[in-house]
Amino acid sequence: MPEKQTCRVEQLRAALDHSFDGVWIYDEKQRVIYVNETAAKYNNTQVDAVLGRTWSELQAQGTFKGSAASVAFQKKRPSTQELLSNTGRRILCTATPIFDSTGKVCLVVTNVRDFTELFELTETLHEKNTLIRKYRQQIENLRQQITLPLVAKNQEMKKLVETAVHIANTDVSVLLLGESGVGKNELARLIHRHSSRRDREMIIANCGAIPATLLEAEFFGHERGAFTGANSARPGLFEMAEGSTLMLDEIGELELSMQVKLLRVLQEKRVRRLGGRKEIAVDVRIVAATNRDLQAMVREGTFRADLFYRLNVIRIHIPPLRQRREDVLPLAHQFLARFCGEYEKNLTFSPRLLAFLERYDWPGNVRELENLVERLAITVQDPIIDLGHLPPEDAAG
Repeated sequence: MPEKQTCRVEQLRAALDHSFDGVWIYDEKQRVIYVNETAAKYNNTQVDAVLGRTWSELQAQGTFKGSAASVAFQKKRPSTQELLSNTGRRILCTATPIFDSTGKVCLVVTNVRDFTELFELTETLHEKNTLIRKYRQQIENLRQQITLPLVAKNQEMKKLVETAVHIANTDVSVLLLGESGVGKNELARLIHRHSSRRDREMIIANCGAIPATLLEAEFFGHERGAFTGANSARPGLFEMAEGSTLMLDEIGELELSMQVKLLRVLQEKRVRRLGGRKEIAVDVRIVAATNRDLQAMVREGTFRADLFYRLNVIRIHIPPLRQRREDVLPLAHQFLARFCGEYEKNLTFSPRLLAFLERYDWPGNVRELENLVERLAITVQDPIIDLGHLPPEDAAG
């Protein structure tokens, strides 16, 4: 062998000897003609003890507990096997046949890598995922046990909540009606919590709080350069609510031009970003809410009839708090317990104050009651909240 070629062979051998992977090379008679130290270590043997031996001999004496090389010789194709080494390590063997000019297997090269740690991590991850699925199922079972998550002592309110829970697991659009502050947002959250979409966050869009010039970009998103200041692409609320629930609060505040675009999205279930060319499919459940009389607006021509009927599949009207006085005190106690926890206080209501809360008309509905209780929880230093602690404007009521 020429000196230059001999040098290259020695360099190749040195490279293989220092390989992180184990390497076995068999000749056409299935004898080991090369093995590096890494491979010998995996099988708890010495290099000199295996050179010149066939794989079947090594297997018979217990050096191997399996051999990918045998498959490569017999089937003339690469073979990969997961094996347990003599040292108890989990190793992955890949044997690749090399053919001569006549198509006969002249060499088989087997690469061996220790995957013990990786397999252990995979098994640990599988165990953790199994545990997570178990906990999720337990949480789901607890959710299913909750029938009336909202305060509902009033009979009409009880029926309303039961209806909301009943239709929650469908994908029909829901229209929530009622005065400001009656709890439309809470009922929308209740519907979402009991739906099949509960694992995704519910998105709430206040149609009355978004400037008309920004509504389309907020709802449908925009591409970079779509308008001045659009320095990057941004998904809209419909894309953000993919697979979840989108609550369109104060839907009655939408202008007619925007109502047309919204109707198209609800019908086709596709959006096109501002400045974009392609349409994006969206899977969104719609819950709309308003304190306005949409039917009157339809007659006046300020709200599209086709959009109204699209939203009005299930209509739920939430009565004002003054019409369900049975709910006032339970709500007040619920709010006080929450705010006492937040502000680390221990407060109770006096009987006189409870009587006042029950007879008060609550023009601001549940929101007004919640705000009052929070104010009292913050400002009152005595252990019992009495009439004298009420702000003058509320005490006069």
